[in-house]
Amino acid sequence: MISHLAVWTGFEPATFAVTGRHSNQLNYQTVFLKERRYHISALADANIPTIFKLPSSNDIILKKLCRQIDAMKQNPENQRMIQLIATDIDGTLLDHQRYISDTTARVFNQIALPKILISARMPQAMYYLQEALGILGAPIICYNGALVLHEQEVLHTESIAYPAILQIAQLGREHGLHVSIYRHQEWFVEQMDEWTAREVHNTRTQPSKQPLATTLAYFESTMDQGGAHKIMFMGDKDKMDSAFAKAEQLVASQVHLYRSKDTYTEISPKGISKKSALELLLQKRYTDVAMSRIAAFGDNYNDTEMLAGVGHGVAVENGREEVKSAARYMTTHHKEDGVAVWLEEHIINKKSGSNEPLS
Repeated sequence: MISHLAVWTGFEPATFAVTGRHSNQLNYQTVFLKERRYHISALADANIPTIFKLPSSNDIILKKLCRQIDAMKQNPENQRMIQLIATDIDGTLLDHQRYISDTTARVFNQIALPKILISARMPQAMYYLQEALGILGAPIICYNGALVLHEQEVLHTESIAYPAILQIAQLGREHGLHVSIYRHQEWFVEQMDEWTAREVHNTRTQPSKQPLATTLAYFESTMDQGGAHKIMFMGDKDKMDSAFAKAEQLVASQVHLYRSKDTYTEISPKGISKKSALELLLQKRYTDVAMSRIAAFGDNYNDTEMLAGVGHGVAVENGREEVKSAARYMTTHHKEDGVAVWLEEHIINKKSGSNEPLS
């Protein structure tokens, strides 16, 4: 007797006689056969019987199962099933301690779907969060979409060219601001000031401390490795206002300027976004997943386009008003496990098929 077989869960066409193993990267879930019967536990939304009697020929039941699954795929409710989860980190996924709460970890562990972290953070500041969620090894989207990684493989990279790096760094220094420069796994600062200490605390990563001139010379000599994935200004609000206005005049045609806080400006390569990076990731790794069947979570301006571009855009209660307007759904504050609350209600408790947004 067959000990297990694979059942379609919403990603790919059912294939006769496919057997498989349980994996977030596969599109099938194992179903065990006992006492000439098997139980379909993974298809709570499916319009097929929970139990089939196993006939003398295993081939017959596999064919029957595939016919039932094909019929299930035509159900409009199942056309809206969520296939992938994508979430911002800071202000969205993390709790009041800037970490993964027990509730969030539990909910993530209960959902057998791909889960993608998308952030302005560098890779090292995301890996430990993946580990806490049990998704280490899954793709990540870093630097607001400028770098897309799957383990050690670079799926996509865009960077700020050296001439713009030079202009931006000089502008930050002229206005008395802290300047951080990032490339892939590297983070460079000129001094271990209060702004550096804050980022170390928030992201659990350590920078390389050296004079700004040394960092600029390094980027000039390694242009064949690309430019900067992100530059960040941190400092006094009034100084930031002046620097931001000047940067818009000088380099807005070359980079994207994003004011994440009054005291923070994040500078990224022109044209990148979380939405475009997510679309690219689907092309590279999840070719059968549609944007319309993604649940994405966010709170800040750099999440707006992504939330508007997926089928299930969810804003946390603490999100910017512009973000809430772009989202289809609302959930609770990030300090109240907003992402986990929505996932539990709409996936674990099977409400994701509804067309009605949350009030």
